[in-house]
Amino acid sequence: MNIALLALFQDATGNSTTAQRIRKHLEEAGHTVTQFPVDSLQTDTPIHADAAIGIHAYGAGKFLQHSSVPFVIVFGGTDLNECPKDPENMQVMTAVVQQAKALVAFNDDFLERAEKLWPQCKEKLHCIPQAVETNPSQYSLRTTLGLRHNDIVFLLPAGLRDVKNPLFLAKEIAKWHTENPRVHLVIAGAKRNARYAAKVKKFIREHEGILYTDALPQRDLFAAMREADAVLNTSRSECSPNSILEAMHLGIPVIARDIPGNSAIVRHGSTGLLFQTPAAFRTQAEALLKNTELGESLTSNARKYVDAHHSLASEKKAYQQLLSSIL
Repeated sequence: MNIALLALFQDATGNSTTAQRIRKHLEEAGHTVTQFPVDSLQTDTPIHADAAIGIHAYGAGKFLQHSSVPFVIVFGGTDLNECPKDPENMQVMTAVVQQAKALVAFNDDFLERAEKLWPQCKEKLHCIPQAVETNPSQYSLRTTLGLRHNDIVFLLPAGLRDVKNPLFLAKEIAKWHTENPRVHLVIAGAKRNARYAAKVKKFIREHEGILYTDALPQRDLFAAMREADAVLNTSRSECSPNSILEAMHLGIPVIARDIPGNSAIVRHGSTGLLFQTPAAFRTQAEALLKNTELGESLTSNARKYVDAHHSLASEKKAYQQLLSSIL
């Protein structure tokens, strides 16, 4: 079959990572997959295919709602965290979920929230956890940024935009750096919002210990994670962040902001650490750095969790079965 895949295919984004993984699953099952980048489509762009998968109910759905092609919608974080606040976005999403043959959420939290928004679509909802695959390159973040082997590196993979809130911990870590110059925060991500990117650059110019690198190719980002003392997430809202799962898969401790999308993956004190405030982050980070056994326990449990609940084989089977069920 010819499957249309609608997503935001921008490099170094979770949307693209998810889309490419789903594409690979379908191609391995013998399907032909045609990519439709939603940032370059017109509302009247014809979607010629036997079936379609759209990632993000609003972003992809608005191009599918007038199509006769049977389609599956995969909810993204923006769909349930941000779009319901806008009546026009909500109107589009409601039309889309009603027309969709099936709806996919990455975790139970998003499944429940989708059901509350659209109770009439309960029977269409399916939970398919994000899978994870990592293959690091030989890239060295420390060498590139001039960091020593014994420097403490907190790596924050995040696009420069408000919802990712990459400066949430910046003042706390800059203060920590003045007390211990080995401590650094490295923000790695694309400039998604020009105004916010300027804000980040200004902060970095005025404070030591905070470094920035543009979005890294995926394999280089995996390599950068392996050189970090911990991988962070500071977002205001999330669904199922790929970077957290990837760090867990690589055996790197994760310290994440205590929001529903992160806490659905990270079990505090078991598979990672959660915080609500910058001060709480420092408390958790200092405990991790001082306690080798804690780090080993977190990473061991995290890897077991990812292997059990976020396997490629399970995700591949789920999407193949779901596609077969709607045709």
